[in-house]
Amino acid sequence: MCTVRELMSADARCISAEATLVAAAKQMRALGVGALPICGSGHQYEGMLTDRDIVTRCLAAGKDPATMVTLALGRDKPVCVQADGSAEETLRIMARHRLRRLPVIDGVRLVGVVRQADVVRILPPDIVGQVFAELSGMDLCWRGGVDCDGISAQEGIFARAAHSHTGS
Repeated sequence: MCTVRELMSADARCISAEATLVAAAKQMRALGVGALPICGSGHQYEGMLTDRDIVTRCLAAGKDPATMVTLALGRDKPVCVQADGSAEETLRIMARHRLRRLPVIDGVRLVGVVRQADVVRILPPDIVGQVFAELSGMDLCWRGGVDCDGISAQEGIFARAAHSHTGS
């Protein structure tokens, strides 16, 4: 099984923890993305900011995006994965938290992001479909969460992903 470092996109751009939400929205637009990792000094990962966060937690709450900083919307306990961890664990985290992108850190420093496109690039098509179904909350062809071999849907996806990638 490959490591997270082999699976991730290393070109992740982040937004400063002190940047305003207006600056973050402009950066998202310029990059054509809907989310940005939030980084403190030394590229330390602090959390994730989405366009949805800006709309629902700032604008809809009547707050000013020109004065509110990104870290104010960063999650209390940001979800991320270590660069030298396994791709299998990364997929489990993405499915458990229903994440379409997962920041990758080395120690505390942001070094990349695993995106759905990275999963598509590395894993076989049948596994990709099952992973996306899990991310979307669908229960693809599993009876009551258990397949014909008695393996839970989530366990089955990750066991087959590990098996398929190693070529075993």
